Formats: sequence, structure tokens, C-alpha cells
Amino acid sequence: MLSEELEDVLAEDDGNRLDEAAFAAMDADAASLVRSMFASTPTEETDELEDIAFDEPDPAALREEEIARLAEVLEECRRKQRALEDYLSALGGAVTGPTAEPEAQAPSEARTSRSSSPS
Repeated sequence: MLSEELEDVLAEDDGNRLDEAAFAAMDADAASLVRSMFASTPTEETDELEDIAFDEPDPAALREEEIARLAEVLEECRRKQRALEDYLSALGGAVTGPTAEPEAQAPSEARTSRSSSPS
């Protein structure tokens, strides 16, 4: 029982060391975003109907608001995905060292090539 607890503490310490090495290799904004995602707890989803005023429904306006909201959510998800990709790439370098795969494409170059290719 105590040995398992000790293993957990050591593993957590090792994980923190690897995280910090990965964060150091990342862009500061991406590292900050990943840290905040790791630190946050899932938020309780609110009822989407709470924000809708039922006294004067305007379907076109509601549709436009929903489109704008979804576009913002999508952009935030993409920003988080890019940050997590950078984190995984940096974490791979922290685990394997700086000599791992020198011809591998950098995360920012990979993102550029993905975003410029037709979907």
C-alpha cells in the first residue's frame, strides 16, 4: 500500500518534470493555454435556452447568433488543438531528447501545410 503510494508520487513528479520540459520547448501562449486546460475542471453545461428571450423570437437573428457562437467555439477548439499538438511535439522532444528525428516537420510548419491544403 505505501509502496504504491510512493510509486504514484514518483510518477507524478516525473510527469511534472516532463511537462515543464515540454512547456519550455513550446511557444509561451500555447504552453499557457495547455497549462490552463490541464488545471481546469470540466464546467457544467448550462441550458442553452436560458439566454434566449422568448417574448420576441426572431428566427433569423437567433440563427445568426448561433452561427457566430459556433464559429467562436470552433476557433477556440482549433486554438486548443494547435496548442495540444505543440505540447505533444514538445513532450516527445522532452522524452526522447533533442536528437530525435531531425528531419521531422516542426508543428508550426505542419499546421501551415494542413491549413493551406484544400479540405
